[in-house]
Amino acid sequence: MMIKSDVIFFLYRRAHLRNCLEKLKMLVPLGPETSRHTTLGLLTKAKRFIKQDEKENQKKKREKRKKERKKERKRERKKKMKKKKRRRRRRRRRTKKNTKN
Repeated sequence: MMIKSDVIFFLYRRAHLRNCLEKLKMLVPLGPETSRHTTLGLLTKAKRFIKQDEKENQKKKREKRKKERKKERKRERKKKMKKKKRRRRRRRRRTKKNTKN
């Protein structure tokens, strides 16, 4: 035997679920297949959409890290080149001083 409060709670849960599914329909691209979508179909498409979105995000993160590493290598090369130039200048100065004496 169901109590009145149980029935109200059940109806509330059902309405809440329906509301959540409507929101999900708006978020997930469903495509023009049919005008009506089953709950299972909607959830499956949502899951696929989320996985695809995660893959794209991971790919973007990898690309970003790759660019950052490339920039860092470029900075390191630039530092090394500056260091080499300084060494060459010092050597030239030393050799000039030594030849003058």
